[in-house]
Amino acid sequence: NKAHGTPLYISVPSKEEMLVYEPYLRPEEKKSTEEKKEALAEAERSAEKADQPRADAIAPEDKPAKADPDAAADTETASSRPSKRSAKKKGDGGGDGGLQFLGDHGPLNEGGGEPPPSKPWWEKDSVDVKLSDLEEKDGTISKRMVKGFFIAVDRTFGWNDRLWYKTTDGLIAPTDRMIIPKTPDLKGYEMTGDVKQAGFMLWRKGHAYDWPKDADAPKRGKHVERFTAFGLTGKTRVHKKERFRETVDGWWFKEKEGTITEPGERPSEVGSDEKWIDVDLSRKTLVAFVGDDPVYAALTSPGKRSSNKAKDHRTKTGKWRIREKHLTTTMDGDGPAGDLPYSIQDVPYVQYYDGSYALHGAFWHHNFGREQSHGCVNLAPYDAKHLFMWTEPRIPRGWHGVWSSDKRKGTLVVVHE
Repeated sequence: NKAHGTPLYISVPSKEEMLVYEPYLRPEEKKSTEEKKEALAEAERSAEKADQPRADAIAPEDKPAKADPDAAADTETASSRPSKRSAKKKGDGGGDGGLQFLGDHGPLNEGGGEPPPSKPWWEKDSVDVKLSDLEEKDGTISKRMVKGFFIAVDRTFGWNDRLWYKTTDGLIAPTDRMIIPKTPDLKGYEMTGDVKQAGFMLWRKGHAYDWPKDADAPKRGKHVERFTAFGLTGKTRVHKKERFRETVDGWWFKEKEGTITEPGERPSEVGSDEKWIDVDLSRKTLVAFVGDDPVYAALTSPGKRSSNKAKDHRTKTGKWRIREKHLTTTMDGDGPAGDLPYSIQDVPYVQYYDGSYALHGAFWHHNFGREQSHGCVNLAPYDAKHLFMWTEPRIPRGWHGVWSSDKRKGTLVVVHE
């Protein structure tokens, strides 16, 4: 959703209902940015002109000055009365989202009339709402969305000269208020043979380096795409205090241009042929093991840290077994003070291991290798699916989810700095 206030209708609205629930569709609300800027500039010019004394308005000393009503300026004091050309500033009580020009009858609400209605939350400049504030359920719409919400689409259809999405939970959203994000397509690295360590390019302009055995320094070679995954041989060399690592493909990787896997030792409670997962919060990597053998490495986006306790979403460290797995689920919640609510439908390949903390796919960002989440371990969709199908308990064919049990223990997840 790309704008505050987008409605989720219970059923397809009529054209009249659209104008009621989406007032920005009204012709008078569709002023271009240029028109609004011109109106503001004209108001400023009028105010400046009104501030200039006119020669024919200067009265002789022995006569009282005759005021020109067209030259009166809005002084914004309690005792001043705006003329019909004066402009009321946004935020002074007009509530129309821009300049308000007063009519021939003077300012609004003069003489005890009804005050202008307050703006709905989604039309205000400063938004402070909770998830519960978004519910409307009046028979026409179910709720409104905050900018950044994600819906899961069942199908697209046309009605009343407009395109619509039908969501997987049966609600209706206007397509012109939505954008479809580009899904991250990065993949992890399958570790086979003698490969014990993997690396990932994080720089947008990273390079492969050539470094012959008899050379004293590396030579920069071809460009390496961001998020490229590769195996490492374990050999390192240093040049001008920069560490380089040899890849299994023969080129050298400058370590500061990316990250590498450095998992911990196998936990004592894990058998020599048992699956387990190592999550390194410092390196932003994940390694899947069978006993002591690494089999798959992936980039992650762990929780975002903050010195502000209310906004500190750092991922917890510890050891847990996967408790339950779901092909998709909705994740939503209220943000801390000053933050807006979030809601993402059909988060894919979710594996809960501690309360609401989970390994899961993230299709809505490309910030892997950096802190990003509300505390979960985000994975690219491909990696999330690969691990979901690999971990225990295995999900039966045709099922949407599965829980672990004493007989079908979940895979151990170790999270460390």
